[in-house]
Amino acid sequence: MAILQMRDLPDELYEKLKVRAKEERRSIMQQAVVLLEEALSEDHNKTRRKRAIQAMIDSKVDLKKPDDIVAMIREDRER
Repeated sequence: MAILQMRDLPDELYEKLKVRAKEERRSIMQQAVVLLEEALSEDHNKTRRKRAIQAMIDSKVDLKKPDDIVAMIREDRER
């Protein structure tokens, strides 16, 4: 099995990892492996991509108020 050693890990990140490991009743190393597996899994990446695409769509869609929609329909019918 491979060995992974990390240097210059920010204290804040290490504390978050430590808390999460305690909550999940895992060692810090076990928790790090679980989080890496989740982050690198194909399903997680697909979900992340879907969220990013949805955010792009949402930012470009100009949602109209119901009153605006009614006015648009009336205007279209009068043509």
